[in-house]
Amino acid sequence: MDANKNIQSYLSRHHITENRQETERRARALQQLRGLIPELIARITQNTSVKRDDFECQLQPFGSYGLGGYITGADIDLVFLGAAPIRRKQFFNTFPHLLKRTSRVANVEVIRRTAVPIIKFVYDGFSIDISFANLKANTVPAGINLLDDNLLYDLDPVCVASLDGPRTQQFIMNSVRRQHVPAFQIALQVIKYWASQRCLYGKQIGYLNGSTWTFLLLKTYLLSNLDAPMTAETLISAFFNTWSKWDWRHPVMLTKTIPTLGNKSPDYQTMTDFQDAYMPIVSPCYPVCSAAPFVTKSTRQVIVQELQRARDIVDYAMGDTDLMLDLLFHKMAFFNRFHHFLQITITAETLKSKDTWIRKMACNIPMFLQMLESNPQLAQIHPYTKVYSQLFHYRTDQGRMALEDGNLEQESDYRAGTLKPGSLHVVCYLIGLKPQIHDGYPVIDIFQPVDDFLRELDGKRNEKDQDVTFAVKAIKRKEVPDWIRTYDQ
Repeated sequence: MDANKNIQSYLSRHHITENRQETERRARALQQLRGLIPELIARITQNTSVKRDDFECQLQPFGSYGLGGYITGADIDLVFLGAAPIRRKQFFNTFPHLLKRTSRVANVEVIRRTAVPIIKFVYDGFSIDISFANLKANTVPAGINLLDDNLLYDLDPVCVASLDGPRTQQFIMNSVRRQHVPAFQIALQVIKYWASQRCLYGKQIGYLNGSTWTFLLLKTYLLSNLDAPMTAETLISAFFNTWSKWDWRHPVMLTKTIPTLGNKSPDYQTMTDFQDAYMPIVSPCYPVCSAAPFVTKSTRQVIVQELQRARDIVDYAMGDTDLMLDLLFHKMAFFNRFHHFLQITITAETLKSKDTWIRKMACNIPMFLQMLESNPQLAQIHPYTKVYSQLFHYRTDQGRMALEDGNLEQESDYRAGTLKPGSLHVVCYLIGLKPQIHDGYPVIDIFQPVDDFLRELDGKRNEKDQDVTFAVKAIKRKEVPDWIRTYDQ
């Protein structure tokens, strides 16, 4: 339809979606990685009675790339579906070696200690994550129905968790009628880019991730008249109208009942995942979980305000594609919104400690937000989704202490004291604060939540990251370090 083409044209002209050459590069990357499967099987089955031609394994995309609703620069999420002879330990020991021998592959990293272990790497410029699931089947054919719950019996919890994303993708694609797939994909691209531009993209920090935005779009689709003509524009309009007005006391469910493995479906209200949830969004496949577990009162307020802004724009500019998308995608001017900020600073001597705490810190931010939310002096608490990271050099102990205290102006040069040069990796998070207008609040007292937060963080360090320090500092807009403002442009 012309309406779909108009939006597609806009996204392409503004390089929000990839051109044909980039799309073909992604496809070639997947093809090359699939080409490693025979050698992987041969290595694992050598010196065994299993013949490598006796079974198949699959490497399948899922997530935004698998759905076809991705935007430029998106990661590629893949799952290796292994037949019974391929064990997780064998896969994670063997496949990284094959990758390191492959041209165009860089930065291979195995992350094992997580709910879903992955191999991370870059292939031809694309960031790729590969997870693994052993299906305990004699063979895994192409086009396997992952929604068959019988596949889950006797699987270990890690394999079940690794199948969640791929199963969810099949559920979504099965729920959208074939003739509506292009409109759904285009609408998803618009919503993802809008969420990114408006700084609403970050599940762990208290917002929503790509899967959650996709669930909300699918719910919008299912609530629509599926027999009426549907375009990406009408779907986008329905999306913002629906979620800007949603009563969040009620859950968002994509299925009529909570999926289980043969047991009686539980009552939503009895599930611990959704007790006190600010945005109860129920994942559609067993095992069910909260798709927005870190949303707090503050981040929900931000999300709803942005949904209302988007609804007003779409209502105003409906029919003028360029104007509508120009306004929707206007980048949030975060530093102009607030006069007061909290700056959370992490310093680390080693790159490994820095990377570890970037991963750890995100899910600690919502905990801090909830501590701050108990303060009646604060009208708005707005965590920024961007993370700032830089290597700083210092000359003296005083210079190091200044960095550890969150004094991050690069021109600060502490020359007093004994010369003892070194460097620190510095990571910085920002939270915008808007105080209540009240004569009785001349000073905002946040000492207790800040102190409690720092104690919590300190308790989560172990013997391997004793080089890490934490600081929380209140700053005004004019005190935001210049390197952060430059970084943000």
